[in-house]
Amino acid sequence: KGYLLNRAALATLVNALQEEQCMPGLVSFAEDVQVAYCLAKHLVFPALNLTRDHLGGEYFHPFTPEMHIGFKKGSLQWFEACSFQIKLGHGCCSAYAATFHYIPPESMRRLYALLHGHCPEVAARMASSPSHTS
Repeated sequence: KGYLLNRAALATLVNALQEEQCMPGLVSFAEDVQVAYCLAKHLVFPALNLTRDHLGGEYFHPFTPEMHIGFKKGSLQWFEACSFQIKLGHGCCSAYAATFHYIPPESMRRLYALLHGHCPEVAARMASSPSHTS
């Protein structure tokens, strides 16, 4: 796991980690949620224009590509409550996606190949797509 923070957000987090409102003693499998909670308590929020591409596809994903593409409203209420302007279907994910969770190593290699043109059949199809020729 990792986090992508600018210097100011990192400094805020480091200074806040021992504060009571950031629950320093809490042991949880969802430490990423706790980091976000702590930052939010200090008014540090993600900038939507930095987490999405020009088409609104997201760069960072808490689930597998299949889960994001097949997402149905109401299926994960906590995700909807914590998300901003969820896009459904194939528009959910940027072609320049940086992260997906729960991806086995072999699937990650295949996903990388698909996204970065290392699969000739996919690259040819994408090159001839109207959305990629302009």
